[in-house]
Amino acid sequence: MFELTYENLFQNIRPYFSSIILKRGWEYYREDMVERFRMENGSIVQAIIYGSDLYKVRLDIKHFSSSECSCPYNGYCKHMAAVMFEAVRQVGLQPLQFLTPDRKLMINSKPAANHKPVDTLFAVQAEMDLGGLQVSASVSNGGISNPTLPTIAAAEGASIAIKPVTTPKEVGSVTDWHRYFEKQFSNYSIYSSGALDSFFDEVSSKLLIFGQGWNPSLKVLYEMNVLLFIMKRTDVLQQQIERNYSYYSHSYGQGFRAISKQCYEQFLVLDSQMNSMEVSQLNPSYMQETAAFLAAYSSPKHSSMMRWRDTYSLLWWGLLRDEARIGNEKDRLESISEHQEQLSPRQKQDISMNLALFDVIEGNDQQAMQRTNKLPNRQPSLYVFFLQAFMTNQEWDRLIDWLKWLRPLVQSSGTSHMETYFHYWQEAAKHRELAEEWLDIVCSMLPSSFTYYSRYLLKHQQYRRWIDLQMIFERTPFEIEKESLKLIEAHDRNLLLPLYHLSVERFILQKNRAAYKSAVRLMKKLNQYYKHLGEQEHGQRYLMHIKKQFSRYRAFQEELQKGKLIQ
Repeated sequence: MFELTYENLFQNIRPYFSSIILKRGWEYYREDMVERFRMENGSIVQAIIYGSDLYKVRLDIKHFSSSECSCPYNGYCKHMAAVMFEAVRQVGLQPLQFLTPDRKLMINSKPAANHKPVDTLFAVQAEMDLGGLQVSASVSNGGISNPTLPTIAAAEGASIAIKPVTTPKEVGSVTDWHRYFEKQFSNYSIYSSGALDSFFDEVSSKLLIFGQGWNPSLKVLYEMNVLLFIMKRTDVLQQQIERNYSYYSHSYGQGFRAISKQCYEQFLVLDSQMNSMEVSQLNPSYMQETAAFLAAYSSPKHSSMMRWRDTYSLLWWGLLRDEARIGNEKDRLESISEHQEQLSPRQKQDISMNLALFDVIEGNDQQAMQRTNKLPNRQPSLYVFFLQAFMTNQEWDRLIDWLKWLRPLVQSSGTSHMETYFHYWQEAAKHRELAEEWLDIVCSMLPSSFTYYSRYLLKHQQYRRWIDLQMIFERTPFEIEKESLKLIEAHDRNLLLPLYHLSVERFILQKNRAAYKSAVRLMKKLNQYYKHLGEQEHGQRYLMHIKKQFSRYRAFQEELQKGKLIQ
């Protein structure tokens, strides 16, 4: 039997490698460069590495100093490290621990027969074995077990058969597709922010062509997997930029966000196409492997600009929806949630929101609300997918319940989410008698809802209320959009007079030269209004009133003279 423990890994093997070599070996391992992997004689590992050339690696786990690689490097090289990562995975340990070890795992206990540790938090088995194996049972049984159990025995002499990488075919598997994707773009690098602009189009043009002429449903599924690969690969590029060019990483942000937007918009198009097709006719393995890919990559521990959570929700709401499959995914998420100490804050939030998604799918809205109510750093944007789904399905009562529940959160989150929140209220009001209740909610959320309420009043020609709102919040004509003022002018200039009168006095009371100049500008505009209204006499009386009321403000009187309002 071939046996390896964390203790042996940390104490007897890892010291042979420098941190730089380990990082380079990790990249080779992640890019599927390890092939013809074989374990034999209880401690020997042999493999081929595809680098700048083809190199043979032989590792002796018991006597690691006798390990060797055919590359010209004089020492323990990245090729040996890559094979070591694969060996760690093959015996059921976590390769990431070989890169960045957690000393808590340095124990010698044997695992229970029915437990298999995961490779990463979301399981490399769930990442889809790129060595030609199908997605393993760890996907269906939850994808995680007890990570403190350090050792799993692998059959001595076991050999992993490596399938040749071929172009994507209609009769192939999702695993086969992604193996080809990886081979084509595993070495793709970017050296400027401008290079990101073409990444989406380049990958799409080279990969989408293979799906032409396929069964329509399978073609859509294939195109979705191309998008998933683009998102995954973009995450890798983002990590590379942040690691190697940290001082300039911010300049790449726009490019990453553009790719994220392109991917999600295309997902929406494909999802709408899939809804009209017979998805049930597809081989269930396609769905299982796609679900496995999501399980592996949709909740990265590092920062990501990809819309993974929305993509996860979209696919599970439609394409992947199946009672048994959802049950397996919930088991996986709940198993992961038992190991809170290994989760980043982002992953904890992802797990809660994903479980809430399944609550909503099953109609358990109250449970979804309770599950997410105490999440730290909650934002209304977390729930937009639910709101959109209810609106699309015309489930107006559910939509209204969620909008009412979200009200305190939206109100405490400032103005950034108001537009979206009130958009859904307005849509619900079209199908239920909610006009008064909805407007009461808008008013109760002032001042946060000011911008939205102001636009609403203009749109519905409630101009007097609009003027009152501007004055209550002490807005001057200089702070109001010119188009809005012109709209009121065209309707009735009389409505604007109180706004200008109030603004003039507020500027004067600031008692500084700049404010006096602003007051004079407004008074000139008032003269124009009075003239158009045929009330010049009224305007003159107002001018004399202001001149007399503030006669002791010498600087203001000077500005009135400069503005030729008085002699």
